Amino acid sequence: MYFEKAGKENTQKTLQIAKEEALKRGINHIVVASTFGDTALAAAQMLKRHRNKTCCGYA
Repeated sequence: MYFEKAGKENTQKTLQIAKEEALKRGINHIVVASTFGDTALAAAQMLKRHRNKTCCGYA
């Protein structure tokens, strides 16, 4: 998936695509990168029924 420009406005759509593809392909582990925690929170909310999710950050 390509977006016209980068930004947090793409987060929900990106997570939705990842969720749908994981379900279709039988993927049980999803890793999400999050600098400030916004993406981690959005992923946790959207993927709450998904078995395994990991969020990675950096300082």
